[in-house]
Amino acid sequence: MLSIGEIIRTNRVKQKISQEELCFGICSLSSISRIENGAQAPSRVTYEALMERLGQAPEIFPSFKSDKELKAFRLKHQINQALRSGNLDNAEKLVNELESMHKLERVYRQLILHARVLLAMHRGEPPDEILEAMKNVAAMSIEDFSSDKILSHVLSKDDLVILENLASAHHDAGEKDTAIEILYAVKKYIEMKVVDDEGVTPMYTALLHPLTNWIGMKGQHEEVISLCDEGIKRCIEYGAYRSFAALLFNKGYALVMLDKKDEAKKYLQEAYFINRARGEENLCEICLDFAEENGIKLL
Repeated sequence: MLSIGEIIRTNRVKQKISQEELCFGICSLSSISRIENGAQAPSRVTYEALMERLGQAPEIFPSFKSDKELKAFRLKHQINQALRSGNLDNAEKLVNELESMHKLERVYRQLILHARVLLAMHRGEPPDEILEAMKNVAAMSIEDFSSDKILSHVLSKDDLVILENLASAHHDAGEKDTAIEILYAVKKYIEMKVVDDEGVTPMYTALLHPLTNWIGMKGQHEEVISLCDEGIKRCIEYGAYRSFAALLFNKGYALVMLDKKDEAKKYLQEAYFINRARGEENLCEICLDFAEENGIKLL
């Protein structure tokens, strides 16, 4: 049976990735060397980040090294869940709790800064300041970043989420073309370098939502439909339905813009009923209002 270090080293060597590339922003070069040689056991969060950069679904981790490690790991996932669900007060409370712990690993320090930037974004702080702060977060684990170099990096899921949020920060700051370029590059990275299709699908379909919004604003409605079809197919194939209604609505919207209202009705109606089943009353109203404005009767 392969040890943890052997699993990491085998995958790294197979993909011709250097130790420096793999560990940047996660752990030190000396740490990755000791981990691969079996002289040091990585924490669970370090192990997951390394395996994600290798495009692999992390194997079951044998144990936590301490109660502190278990607590920090749980807080990490609770913070991400609170941010995804929009529970900002709880997210801030959890971030404060994590930050109060001493000698945190790099992954946790980056998470804290990332979460604080997202909270500032939700509070409506100046977009230019948010953009600079998000660039600093990305620089902690992505060296010499630009959208045309994404494929040359090895990235974890956390890195990819940071890049999605960096794209949003660019868009909010008025740099819309840059935002679109980043999301297209992240999309391509996932398609070409991440083998855990099931695990990455929620992220993949989630990034298609803003991407189709933004290119729809540029009038590229045929491209919107193509991207929505990709996302809808993935949602169904892997049972990842968080972005399903949004993609259905965006496809219906694009079809209306192309004067294909009969075809659009199906997607708008499906989006409406999914949102209603989820209790998203405001999104239901958006579906109904848009349909009515364009002479489409949904109910």
